[in-house]
Amino acid sequence: MYLVTNDMELTAEAISTTYESRWDVEVLHKSLKQNVGLEQSPTKVEVTQSNHVFATMIAWIKLEMLSKIKQTNHFALKAKLHVKAIKVSFGELQQLKQTQRSLAPGAANQIPLLG
Repeated sequence: MYLVTNDMELTAEAISTTYESRWDVEVLHKSLKQNVGLEQSPTKVEVTQSNHVFATMIAWIKLEMLSKIKQTNHFALKAKLHVKAIKVSFGELQQLKQTQRSLAPGAANQIPLLG
């Protein structure tokens, strides 16, 4: 890998340190966009856009605190959250199916069977 700079007075170590710092910023931006929805603001008005940015920053801080507690990264936390949501949804669907089956035969024919 080659790192390029126009500052000819920097040492190799200084260039590497700068690159590592920059990489942390790239990871921050990626997490803001993909994990807390910074770029998905549906608003057109400046006040609501700034509120959206503020809310996503708070969400990112909470996500960062949780990732420190759980000793994992934001993307792994998001994946766990999705899996848990799918499991809960599936459980609800199974309960609806059981409820539907327990209805009277005439009423059950009026409602299409789920899943």
